Amino acid sequence: MVVAVDDINIDGKTLFVRCDLNVPLQDGRIRSAEKLVRAVKGLKGYATRGARLVVASHLGRPQGIDKTLSLRVVAEDLRARMAPHHVDFVEDCIGSDVRQRVDALTEGSMLLLENLRFHRGETMNDKDFALGLRQASAADIYVNDAFACVHRAHASVAALPRQLPCYAGVLLSEEIQALQKVLGGDKRPMVAMIGGAKISTKVRVLMSLVRKMDAVIIGGAMANTFLAAQGYALGCSLYEANQKETVAAIRQVATQRGCRLIVPVDACVQDGAGRTHHVAIDAIEPDHKVMDLGPRSVHAIKDILSQAATLVWNGPLGAFEIDPFHEATQEVAAYVRARSDKKKLVSVVGGGDTLAAVAQGYKGKKTDKEAETWGFSYASTGGGAFLEWCEGKILPGIEVLEDMAQNVKEA
Repeated sequence: MVVAVDDINIDGKTLFVRCDLNVPLQDGRIRSAEKLVRAVKGLKGYATRGARLVVASHLGRPQGIDKTLSLRVVAEDLRARMAPHHVDFVEDCIGSDVRQRVDALTEGSMLLLENLRFHRGETMNDKDFALGLRQASAADIYVNDAFACVHRAHASVAALPRQLPCYAGVLLSEEIQALQKVLGGDKRPMVAMIGGAKISTKVRVLMSLVRKMDAVIIGGAMANTFLAAQGYALGCSLYEANQKETVAAIRQVATQRGCRLIVPVDACVQDGAGRTHHVAIDAIEPDHKVMDLGPRSVHAIKDILSQAATLVWNGPLGAFEIDPFHEATQEVAAYVRARSDKKKLVSVVGGGDTLAAVAQGYKGKKTDKEAETWGFSYASTGGGAFLEWCEGKILPGIEVLEDMAQNVKEA
């Protein structure tokens, strides 16, 4: 059980807020600002309540200082979104220069620190680096509002909150409640839909899901690996030839637990000349590359979802970035939204690629006033964190909040 920052008085306090501002960039510009829309929901609330905000995040995976991954471009975007609250930016996250800028903060204003991963101490979960963050920020309170990072044992996620009174932010609290409702609930049938490229990155979560769910739907290039393990010829499609034993083990557990494991029966393929065809799984030619699910597979998925009460979805069903291979994902997403809107289905979708894929076909309204759901019951900002939560793993960023809350309770 974590304690939410909403439950305490923060007026006049300096908050160190760990956010997820890891936005996709293209040519030095922000390609999608959805994470910033969400972050502002919490940050504006804290500023309005009279707090001084020292905000930290990573961006990408820099190897040392890399100005192409500077958070300056994020600060420029946030200035407009945070109005009338003032937003400043500083070109480091530790040191005396940062402390001077923090000391100049007024109530309701915000200072965004430079990319945490410019320092190796962040990813090494270095306690001295965490101490440097604490000293530079002069923070009274630590707030974690970055669910997407809670599975990382990094200094700003796991070490720093052990040095300060720490609380779950608005977004993190919402995320925990939504996932607990779905994965800890009893609304059955429960279905998981898992896509993406590789089984090897999702073995543990698949093993966990086939133990919990009534059905698990496999899509994306990952489905190719299941099909190849069954002996299907897949032409020049992407799949993992060394995962036969893994597929067999997942199938065995699914059978033992009574979980239906659903793989495609047809596909949308691209041939060597770049032409698109719909073919049955057993009719894939040597020059065919599977790019998306076919119409029969989509129909089968919708049939399963028509009976489902709960859905957990991670991973696009096809190569959604390339037209027309977004069609299966969009058609299924529209169906899930319709059932969710009628309260016939509790749906949670998670992961950056998944959100980007379902966003392509979203026609509903979006506002800055509430967390973006893309028409689903809940849209999780986490990719790896979402999967590890589904797997039932202990997440370092949640664990420390729970530990510190217990310490306060016992004191």
